[in-house]
Amino acid sequence: MSDATESGGEKARVRDRLWAQIAGAILLVLAVFAAAFYGFALIDTHPARWWPWSAKTHPELFELSRTAVPVAALVGGAAAIVVGIRRQRSTEKTVELTARTAQITADAYALDQKRAGREEIDRLRDRYTTIAAQLGDDAAPVRLAGVYAMAALADDWITLGNHREAQVCIDVLCAYIRTPRSTTTSEDAVADTRVRETITRVITQHLQAGAVTPWSGKAFDFTEARFTGSHSFYGARFNEGCRVSFRGAEFTEGCQVDFRDAQFNKGCWVTFLDAQFNKGCQVYFRGAQFNKGCWVTFLGAQFNEGCHVDFPDAEFNEGCHVDFTDAEFNKGCHVDFTDAEFNKGCRVDFSGAWFNQGWPTGPWGDGSPPLSGWPPSPH
Repeated sequence: MSDATESGGEKARVRDRLWAQIAGAILLVLAVFAAAFYGFALIDTHPARWWPWSAKTHPELFELSRTAVPVAALVGGAAAIVVGIRRQRSTEKTVELTARTAQITADAYALDQKRAGREEIDRLRDRYTTIAAQLGDDAAPVRLAGVYAMAALADDWITLGNHREAQVCIDVLCAYIRTPRSTTTSEDAVADTRVRETITRVITQHLQAGAVTPWSGKAFDFTEARFTGSHSFYGARFNEGCRVSFRGAEFTEGCQVDFRDAQFNKGCWVTFLDAQFNKGCQVYFRGAQFNKGCWVTFLGAQFNEGCHVDFPDAEFNEGCHVDFTDAEFNKGCHVDFTDAEFNKGCRVDFSGAWFNQGWPTGPWGDGSPPLSGWPPSPH
């Protein structure tokens, strides 16, 4: 039997004892009244008469009643005091038992919640094991299902407030993109590209302003990934705490990577360090906003012949830092800043950049931008 059940039984016993005491007090008062009435009736009646009332008139009986009532009242008052004291003690004990019961109930609830939480964590970790196996399956449809399942698992971890486990799920998705997969047929290669495209699409859905479960403050590691196919980060919000690495990534012929209308906000860190933009790739930053406090670097990136990297209508706003230091703009590259807005207080740095007959197009004309950065410092 549980402590709560035992406590409830004790309260019932205390209540029953109290009612028994009240009933006993009433019976005592009635008995005292009867005894007093009988005794007073015998005082002036022959002792041998065991039924003295037969010798009494109605007025005499009334007077006997008036005499017996104070005695019974006195005894009843004393009994009431005793019962009151017992009742007070009973009430205090009941309050104590109620408090104890409430504490026991609260402890039991907390224990149930803790047990349920552990069971939920164990369940989610079991899901992780199953989903990770899906992502390694030979069949592309199974891997696609694993992508959506892993994203849902990350959402569930965030709902529970466990962001560390959610980050693990995101890391696994990014690791899939980073890891080359051996394919034996062109069909397998296409299927694998579709899985990779799905991963970036799912990530981007969680980076939107209205995302139900946002990932905008998480880390996304695409280091040395080889991008093929079409990958959209359209409208993504990279917010404070967000860390995105395309360090050493390769954007290959035929791939399209879309950052149109993306926002790089205060506290985010996005790196294309040593990334290679190769012939036939198309990377769009059209309308992207680089806002105060963001740090986006193309340090050492290579823009090679035949690549298209476009920044038209992009906004480089006050307090942003976009770094092209030591980047290489090689012959035949197409890097377009036409109609981009370089607003007061922004820092777009081309210091140390190599212009190997590859000239970005922008507000400075068709020649290379100022090496010390843009816009130029006011004199």
